[in-house]
Amino acid sequence: MPLVTKTSGAPRIMWNGVTRQLDIDDGLPAGSYPVELTASNGVAPDAVHTFTLNVETPVYYSIHINVSVGGSVNADRMSAYQGETVTLAIAPNAGYTLTNISVQYNNGRDAVATQGTGSWGNGVVLRSFTMPAANVTVSAYFVNPTYQAAWEVAKSIIEAATFIVLQKDANTQTELRYRLAEMINEMLHTVIPAKAGMPCPYIFF
Repeated sequence: MPLVTKTSGAPRIMWNGVTRQLDIDDGLPAGSYPVELTASNGVAPDAVHTFTLNVETPVYYSIHINVSVGGSVNADRMSAYQGETVTLAIAPNAGYTLTNISVQYNNGRDAVATQGTGSWGNGVVLRSFTMPAANVTVSAYFVNPTYQAAWEVAKSIIEAATFIVLQKDANTQTELRYRLAEMINEMLHTVIPAKAGMPCPYIFF
């Protein structure tokens, strides 16, 4: 295999003899750069190849983070160009766990897969994704198992009660509406645990 060397061109453009490709230094300004490569096998005359390398300024796209209650997400950058790797540090609050994280673009019509890359300890999880050629929104969802279990109980009761009400005439009487409101209000007090210092919500029809 002939030996290839770069014999002319900008010093920040280098020939990699292992990968047999050009390595372009990060931050090389946009512009046109003449490059000369020479191939030699020690026997035949050297072969010289001259060309112009055009470097364009990358387009950066924004990263918006949308997080539900129960944790935080931080990106190692708030903008990136297409193909760049973005790392997310996901930290659930005490008592919460991460249930889902998504990276979407084009108004939610398309999504980018995230890859697990380890953790920082203290419950912080690392995920990464490859930036598409569009602005993205990172959404993370956390749940508290205690509150979630209580909500599942309340939800099943509400759905069952709603099913019964739906068997009635569509023009429900006022007293039936108040009775349903009283039942839901009672469930909010007795089933769903409220945080200290926070009033329990009431529902009125």
